[in-house]
Amino acid sequence: LSSLGGNTINSSTGAVTFSATWSGNTTITASASGCNGPKTVTHTVTVTPTVGTPAFVLGSSSTRCQAANAVIYTANATNTTGITYSLDATSLSRGNTINPFTGEVTFDANWSGVSTITASAAGCNGPKTANHSVTTTASVGIPVFALGATTTRCQGNGNVIYSATASNSTSLTYSLDATSLSAGNTINASNGRVNYASGWVGTAIITATATGCSSTASASHSAITTGSITTPIFDLGTSSTRCQGAATVGYNATSTNATSIIYSLNAASLSGGNTINSSTGEVTFTSGWTGTSIVTATANGCNGPLASTHTITIIPSVGTPVFSLGLTSIRCQAAGSVFYTATASNNTGISYSMDVASILAGNTINATTGEVTYAAGWSGTTQITVTAQGCNGPKSTVHNATTNQPVQAPIFTLGANSTRCQGAGGVNYSATALNSTSISYSLDATSLGAGNTINSSTGVVTFVAGWSGNSTVTASAAGCSGPLTSTHAITTTPTVGNPIFAMGSTSSRCIAAGNVTYSATATNNTGISYILDNTSLSNGNTINSNTGEVTFDVNWSGVSIITVTATGCNGPKTATHTVTTNLAVLTPVFGLGASSIRCQGAGANVYSATATNTTGIVYTLDAISLSGGNTINASTGSVTFVAGWTGNSTVTA
Repeated sequence: LSSLGGNTINSSTGAVTFSATWSGNTTITASASGCNGPKTVTHTVTVTPTVGTPAFVLGSSSTRCQAANAVIYTANATNTTGITYSLDATSLSRGNTINPFTGEVTFDANWSGVSTITASAAGCNGPKTANHSVTTTASVGIPVFALGATTTRCQGNGNVIYSATASNSTSLTYSLDATSLSAGNTINASNGRVNYASGWVGTAIITATATGCSSTASASHSAITTGSITTPIFDLGTSSTRCQGAATVGYNATSTNATSIIYSLNAASLSGGNTINSSTGEVTFTSGWTGTSIVTATANGCNGPLASTHTITIIPSVGTPVFSLGLTSIRCQAAGSVFYTATASNNTGISYSMDVASILAGNTINATTGEVTYAAGWSGTTQITVTAQGCNGPKSTVHNATTNQPVQAPIFTLGANSTRCQGAGGVNYSATALNSTSISYSLDATSLGAGNTINSSTGVVTFVAGWSGNSTVTASAAGCSGPLTSTHAITTTPTVGNPIFAMGSTSSRCIAAGNVTYSATATNNTGISYILDNTSLSNGNTINSNTGEVTFDVNWSGVSIITVTATGCNGPKTATHTVTTNLAVLTPVFGLGASSIRCQGAGANVYSATATNTTGIVYTLDAISLSGGNTINASTGSVTFVAGWTGNSTVTA
């Protein structure tokens, strides 16, 4: 069979030449010649066929619609020992996977494009490969209208093309809703052109249907046909009136089929500070605006715009009434009539009224003229109220008319007269007066000339330090039947002086029983009294408190203090006198005795002496010794002798 298959062998060498197409078993027989020969042996060679190129069951290419699913791409190959499958890198990177043993490809839901499946057949002279291209076609997209989801048109004959596009579509068809068709509108199913009937108003729904990979997708367009607008009509009509004042008022208008209404305000109103909301028609008026305002409403829409106006007349606010006599007035008690007239701007009427208390007391008022007729015995406050009618009214004002009783003479708080002590200071000489409207004060010219002053409103007099004498304060009470005056007399008493003893501030006396008068004087005093210190009193001494006479005890010695007190304005004032009572001095005793002897010669000897109760010792030298040239120190008793002196010298202490 091998020979028949075109294979040959070299019989000498055993080299077999195989035919390219041969496959199967080849048996080579070796025959050895020799004794007992020939001997043979065989060798079998199995030649395996070449593996064939894989062939896909679905061919070299296929298509599929985009979706998440699995497809088996099986391939066959002759003489293969096994087939494995792989997927291109792009497809793998997009989430697709392949079973390498079965060729099953699992596609991702979002995948579209070309995938390449490679089948690799193993075997002799292999491996052999083949590719299968799978085109995944994207799903058809939802149609998108060139005019968007909705459009608006005005009523009337006309053609409008509502074209749409859809990704991955193979065709687009258009349809129109049944209501629109029944009203006489038509549509071209191929291009979406709608022919509108002249009377059509409403919403037409155009549906575009796209056909694509094993599916369809639809979208709708709403075409609104709007009727013609009408002229705006204001809710408040063509005109209105309002009272002056800050406020926001809505001037709404309506218009059939209008797409919007825009509001505007006349230039004069705007320059006056008023504003308008252009969307709502709300006008915000300033507090001071009066006159005419015009609101214009402009309606937009089919066959528009159309406009209309609303005229507003702003009436000024009634003014607050103003009395010609002001807010208050004063009259004196008596029977009589008084007109309390008032005016008010922009009023539609003025009326007058009076408080109940005044009416009950017999007073009357004319409600039309404001004339009040007073009863003779009336006093007090009458309230006249005027009321003005008008826009933002009524407005009222009250006038208080006070009817006063006759003023009475002032009465000083301190009475008709008073006294004070001399000195700088202020004293209040206030007075009261029944029914007075005010009290003013004045001071006599003499007091003013001396530098004193008065507060004319309070009656406080400020006195200068040196003033003494009489002052007169006059109080003048103003009021009905006035003014009436009264006076207050003030006596300013001088300040008591400091006491001065006739004997001065000190004196001395010798111990002995006796009387001594220590009198003192003080200017402007109202009385003088004397006292003696306690030590002197306890040792038997006494004093006459009226005269200052001191009676000394026979045994008293020491210091006595007499105090004098002077009473009077800005007092009391005191002074003291100190009396020293001394013991009797005793005879001096020389330290050298009554006599002494010295030798002639120049020199100094001290002849000092002592004496009980002395207040001082003075020394003298006899005349003969002095004439002899000797000298003595009168304070110390030191005698300076001259060289030639002899004889007797007498030193006297």
